[in-house]
Amino acid sequence: MKNPVTPQDFGAVGNGKADDTGAFQKAVDSGFDVYVPTARRETYLITKPIRITKTQCKRIYSEPFARLSDYGAIIADFSGSDSPKATPLFDVGICSLRIGGLRVMSRAVNGHRAGVMISAMDESVCDYDIRIEHCAVKNFYRIACFTGRGLEISSSTIGSCNHIAELHWNNDADTNKNHPAEFDQRGISIKNCRLHGITSSFLTVKSGHAYGLHFEGNTIDNGRGYLVRAYGQAWGWNISGNVVQGINGDFAVMDFRKGMRNCVISGNTFLSDRGYWIGSDGTVDTWLKCGGDTSGCIIMGNAFKNAKTGFMSFNNLVDSVIIGNVMQDDTESTPTGITVKGKNLNTAILANQRGLTT
Repeated sequence: MKNPVTPQDFGAVGNGKADDTGAFQKAVDSGFDVYVPTARRETYLITKPIRITKTQCKRIYSEPFARLSDYGAIIADFSGSDSPKATPLFDVGICSLRIGGLRVMSRAVNGHRAGVMISAMDESVCDYDIRIEHCAVKNFYRIACFTGRGLEISSSTIGSCNHIAELHWNNDADTNKNHPAEFDQRGISIKNCRLHGITSSFLTVKSGHAYGLHFEGNTIDNGRGYLVRAYGQAWGWNISGNVVQGINGDFAVMDFRKGMRNCVISGNTFLSDRGYWIGSDGTVDTWLKCGGDTSGCIIMGNAFKNAKTGFMSFNNLVDSVIIGNVMQDDTESTPTGITVKGKNLNTAILANQRGLTT
């Protein structure tokens, strides 16, 4: 058999009406890469999860998308829920997978969109290498639910979703527990994406510490949710070069529940628009909030606009640098600039537009 194969090789119709689930699953089961033709606006209706196991394909791809339309796409035609255990479109139990150039969206069934686009939560695998690149995705509760190491989402357009990536162990509902270091989240990257209309969170780490996460070069607009939210301590994160505008809500946009170590937040533009959301003044409460200890971090050259309570809040701040940040507010509130509630040791706080409150 030729490599790659197409769903049409196994009987797919691609008219958006016929159920192509069986043909798509057979293409994946063939063990070859799967090329998904969309140049003639082929649309594939999928009504149950596509299971991708260790013996199957390593790549599912199409032409790079031109626009986010309802044609030339993979349509998840089943209902889901806002849960990490909701039915996924792609259920992955393989170490390495590339998904590239696809238009993927869900069709609301009984008033509910599909739950998860891609789920990789097999704890027996742990070390993944999964990449979603040059895709257009919309109308899922979650794009990726992931357990382990090695997820990259890049150069994609994602819209009308509740969550982008949620990282956690599926057998641990208690987010206060920490897993052993060998089970912590590592090597996660969301970069160079356009994220639009996200209503809950962009990147969430539900349990355990997280090492080496990168959130870089993204353009974010029209959102209401956490930009990043970590329940464990963040180590070696890089949040740089993002443009965030029109994100609103009465909470901390970057919420590190147990603090940060050796992280960099630099060169970002953070803008909250007043009055954008009906029933709210549209202003975020706090842009950056760190519980626990923040140690060895650099927060540099960011531009913040509008906050209700304050721009940055820390519990203990140690051996860090906060320099050259602009914190502008044109609301009727009087937010603080940088607040340290506990210890402030060996930290350089220089040339910021607003001062330090202890």
